[in-house]
Parts: sequence; C-alpha cells; structure tokens
Amino acid sequence: MNTEEKKQLVRRYYDEVWSRGNVALIDELMTKDYVNDDPATPGRRIQGREAFKHLVTTLRGAFQEMKMTIKAQHAEGDVVVTEWSAHAFHRGTLNGIPPTGKEGTTTGVTISTFAGNQIAEDRAIWDLFGLLRQVGVIPI
Repeated sequence: MNTEEKKQLVRRYYDEVWSRGNVALIDELMTKDYVNDDPATPGRRIQGREAFKHLVTTLRGAFQEMKMTIKAQHAEGDVVVTEWSAHAFHRGTLNGIPPTGKEGTTTGVTISTFAGNQIAEDRAIWDLFGLLRQVGVIPI
C-alpha cells in the first residue's frame, strides 16, 4: 500500500466510522491490537478493536450528527498525519455530563501509524476544552 492509498484509507475511516457511525468497519481498517492514544480520553490509551468501538459509540452517542472534515494530510512511509475538524450536537450524556443540546466544532491532529494495510495506532491531540466550552459545559 503506497502513501496515497494510506491517506485514502484514513479518509475512509473518518467518513465511515466517525461521521456515519459504521463501527463494524473498524475490524477491516484497524489491526487486532490497535491502540488509540488520546490525552482527552479517560484512561488515555484504548487498546484493541472492541475497546475502540466502545469509545466511538460513546462519543457519537454524546455528540450526535457528527461530521468529520479532513483539512490536510501528510504521509511518509507508514505514517499519515491528518488535520481535521468535527462538528456535532451535544445531545447525549458523556461521563456524567448531561446533554446541553448545543452544537460545537473542534479541531485536531491525528498521527496514524500503519502495519501492513491497516492502522495499528492513532495518536490524537484535539481541542476538547474548546468543544466543552462551546456546548456550555465549561462556563467561559
């Protein structure tokens, strides 16, 4: 798989898994021992497909009508760096935080590392604080 194909696979992942909620696709796109490393996630490191499916389902349940947009991608070897934005409505409970019904947009960068034709690890940094402020959870 060349770097353009890897970038396309990552775009497919954002569109189908995050924007459309197709968590079954995780079995195809991620390695069995996939790791998601994200300081904004409770526990920080999520390991394995099933744990990641749970995370996606939880976040999409709290932030509904999610739409992910790829702003830029860069790839070299087995690494794809993706700059993205996400827009959603806070309509579900998240870690004890009741829904506000408000909409918000956040931005982030994810570094995806491949093993063969699948994503083996994602390291993400995104503006959770800004999103929580927009939806009224953090009063500023």
